[in-house]
Amino acid sequence: MNKVKETKKQVTTRALNRLVSDLKPHSKIPSERELSEALGVSRMTLRHAIGDMQDDGLLYSIPGSGTFVREQRIPKRAHLTSFTQDMEQRGLIPSTTVLQAEVVPTPQAVREAWGDFAERVFRIYRLRSGSGQPMCIEEAFIDIAAAPDLLSRDLSQSIYALLRETYGRGVEKATHSVAAVPLSPVLAELLEDEVGAPALEFTQVGFDSGGRPVEYCISTKKAEIFSVFYEVQRKPD
Repeated sequence: MNKVKETKKQVTTRALNRLVSDLKPHSKIPSERELSEALGVSRMTLRHAIGDMQDDGLLYSIPGSGTFVREQRIPKRAHLTSFTQDMEQRGLIPSTTVLQAEVVPTPQAVREAWGDFAERVFRIYRLRSGSGQPMCIEEAFIDIAAAPDLLSRDLSQSIYALLRETYGRGVEKATHSVAAVPLSPVLAELLEDEVGAPALEFTQVGFDSGGRPVEYCISTKKAEIFSVFYEVQRKPD
């Protein structure tokens, strides 16, 4: 009996998945009555299928309003990839708006991460989008010695590729941390989201092949779009 119910739920989940795949993110799905009639299943079976899709991050519900299609999350893996590569691997068109590019005194956080050796650094502040949708804000600090004329270059392209191909100082190794933060009014406006909406703040310190610091980058990404993926292995006894 349980096997029949489980099979029916799986079939319903697949049918429901096909149905909502044609809907845009944050679109409301039809009511339980409409869906149960359309799919030819009981409301109980339908609710189980909706619950599974919510657990998988495909749907979300708002009490009193209904059930909606969740924005597909983009997993940020523990590999050194640029935003451009992340977007292209997922079939999205990357684009960048350069908000500020300047020379500034080295911030204290950068001094602590790099060691106190650079008095001034490049600060590049950019809005990154995928297929026209704002996805993250990047504030990158770059060692001036690594790329002396960097500000004269096209900073709407991948800076990783620019550092590697033009200056021979690509980021080959990095440390990074992730923190959950609410969007400030400034970031919320840039990302076209609500003030206080959840975001993931990635802080990365990048080094070249010789172990010299090249980059310190704070990237604030929408939590509803990005997730963090790590592969871990048990430490031998």
